Amino acid sequence: MSLLPPMPPHTADIDKQWSYLCLGLDQAMSGAPRSSSDYMQIYTTVWNIVTASKNQKNQAKNNSGVSEHEGVRKSREVLYNRLKNYFSEYLTEIKEKSLGIQDPEALLKYYSGEWNQYVDRTKYISQMCSYLNRYWVKAIRDENRRAKGRKKEVYKVDSLALVQWKRELLLPLQTQNNKLTTAVISLINQERDGKTIDQDLVRKVLSSYISLDIDKEWPEYLDVYKSHFVAPFLHETEFYYRGRLSSLPNAHNEAEHIQETLNWLREEEIRVDSYLCADEKTRREIISGCESVITGAWRSQEHEDYSG
Repeated sequence: MSLLPPMPPHTADIDKQWSYLCLGLDQAMSGAPRSSSDYMQIYTTVWNIVTASKNQKNQAKNNSGVSEHEGVRKSREVLYNRLKNYFSEYLTEIKEKSLGIQDPEALLKYYSGEWNQYVDRTKYISQMCSYLNRYWVKAIRDENRRAKGRKKEVYKVDSLALVQWKRELLLPLQTQNNKLTTAVISLINQERDGKTIDQDLVRKVLSSYISLDIDKEWPEYLDVYKSHFVAPFLHETEFYYRGRLSSLPNAHNEAEHIQETLNWLREEEIRVDSYLCADEKTRREIISGCESVITGAWRSQEHEDYSG
């Protein structure tokens, strides 16, 4: 049973088509029950915009001097940009609420919950917008591959949604003293101190970092993951173990320092393998980085002890 009103005729202008489309987008993003009839109505509305009717094309040509091809292409671009703005506006409330959460674990729970819903629902929207993906996004991306100068930045609708998540949510959070990554590291430090944490929660957040590296041709480079997690993680790891070393008894006992350092390195290796979401190459980089910063902290502490 359809929950949407009857869709506008295929001759309706893009503003009317878009207003109707927003009803379907709102329904999808709210998590309302999905029905095949609603799906087909939104799917057909997108098709009407993407293909454009003969009347629309003739009107565009007669009234504005724009060719039929240009008129159809323009309607597709308008639809794409409105979807882009729709995702941005949807993320505004999530961003504001995230910025206001001070408890690290509460922030990670809220972020990961919203992330899971957002990814699922925008994939569904992308399916309803398959004609836009097929007839405009693909064409522009094909042109980009042939172009030598500046290229137009376009993505399939589900990828566009992720790009907007990164720009409108992740980056604003990270500009607030790496708020999200700091929350992740806070939980990791609690585990280092012997407390039990929700490792799956950390895993989900870091998985989102990897998924957000979608505006690169080769996502295995993991730029988002490396810049927003690995770099601050290694920095904070050194800071943490400097504190641990300074609190050890028998500060001048080199054998004890070496043994503690080896134990910590084993713990970090287990942590990387358990829930830090690294591929094999990045795993080696993180473990090597941990070894470097932990042994560096030990050498620095030894120097301070003997020079003091």
